[in-house]
Amino acid sequence: LETGDVLWYIYGLCMELEDIQPTDTRTTARGDEEDIKKDDLFLLVGNLAGSIKKMSRGDKPAQDFTQRIQENVSRIISALKLLSPQPLEKAIEMNIEKIRKRKANGTIRGDGNYR
Repeated sequence: LETGDVLWYIYGLCMELEDIQPTDTRTTARGDEEDIKKDDLFLLVGNLAGSIKKMSRGDKPAQDFTQRIQENVSRIISALKLLSPQPLEKAIEMNIEKIRKRKANGTIRGDGNYR
């Protein structure tokens, strides 16, 4: 599980979309989420991508998707809290350090092992 990378992408998305916060803003009971598995992230991310696709192609005014996208982001962050082997703050710190090292080494560009 690449928790730091997923959080990085979620944060970047939230920076591009107005009124979407990269936090778990939900206040409902979460008992059923304790059984979440890594494979469930595919469904959660798919729901988020579907909402963004519909917003970007203009199915409805963009503001009509704000609540749905926020709920999708919140579900993903909630799932990461349960699945991550470390606190999310630590995953973010490690990801930032990884990027700093790549920048210092001149390997910030590229993909996977091809840096």
